[in-house]
Amino acid sequence: MFIHDHWKNFLPININIMVFTATLNTITGSIGFILNLLVLVFLMRVYRAKRREKVYFLFNLAIADIIKVSINIPMNLISGYNGKWMFNSLGCSMYGVIEGLFGFVSITTLAFMSLERFLIVRNPLNSIKLGTKMRLFISLFSKYGFILEGALISCSFDYLSRDLKSRVIMMAMMFGGFVLPFFLILIFYFLTKMELKLKGKYFYKPRASVVVCQQNFSNKRLISSQHYVIQKKKYSSMVKRESLVLRKIILCVLFFTLAWLPYTLLTLYAQYGNNVSKFLKPETIWFPTILAKSSSIYNPIIYTLSHVECYRYYRKKLNQIFTFFTKCST
Repeated sequence: MFIHDHWKNFLPININIMVFTATLNTITGSIGFILNLLVLVFLMRVYRAKRREKVYFLFNLAIADIIKVSINIPMNLISGYNGKWMFNSLGCSMYGVIEGLFGFVSITTLAFMSLERFLIVRNPLNSIKLGTKMRLFISLFSKYGFILEGALISCSFDYLSRDLKSRVIMMAMMFGGFVLPFFLILIFYFLTKMELKLKGKYFYKPRASVVVCQQNFSNKRLISSQHYVIQKKKYSSMVKRESLVLRKIILCVLFFTLAWLPYTLLTLYAQYGNNVSKFLKPETIWFPTILAKSSSIYNPIIYTLSHVECYRYYRKKLNQIFTFFTKCST
């Protein structure tokens, strides 16, 4: 069967532990599904109509999380309550591909978000339209299999085998899907911060104001000064707004790192560590996997649902629902 020999050295997991793990996964996935569904509703009803070219990445994040939890959580729940993996090798491969692929889609999308944010801050007069031009091309290793892990109710790529093929594929997945995008995000955020700092120094320098002006000012100079004040206010508002978005994205990336770093370190230790059987046990591996699945919860909260427009939209909807039921009860 598609199980590494490492997991065969342990006694079968207690059914209560399997049920607990599957239930926790289901709760995490259900919350993530609901939150991302709220994001999609908001983007389609409100946000997309206003900034159509800027919501591609938000859609990408939400759809990736929804697909991941919609397929993998039911498989994990069914297997957990039955005490064993209920799907065949093909189902295990599908589970592993979806879990890994859409996890990588999230961090890659965040990398493009950081690039988009930097370009917008650097040249605010020209709106970037990456969302209308980008296409996602997915290449999968058809000969690379996925195996059961931990409590044997979920699947992942083979990070235990130390042959050259498995090691090369694992390192390529880790650097291409985690390390490289992460450092790109840090670089673009640093450049964005420096750009905001430079813009702020220029636009907040003391200059002539329309409030204090001499009588011999020409109309042309007065109009020019008024135009500067208007542009200063507009750009000041833009800088504050972009700074707020920047902080939210950094927070999102921080949570993503906290979620995926334990699992990344786990796979590295499985490849290069000693006494793997002592530390890598079915009872301990479920915690990094739960942390990895939590990304479907904080992504929609930090980047979309915490937005003031989204808050006002759903507060209005809740008030309408409350008013409707109040009228029905009276």
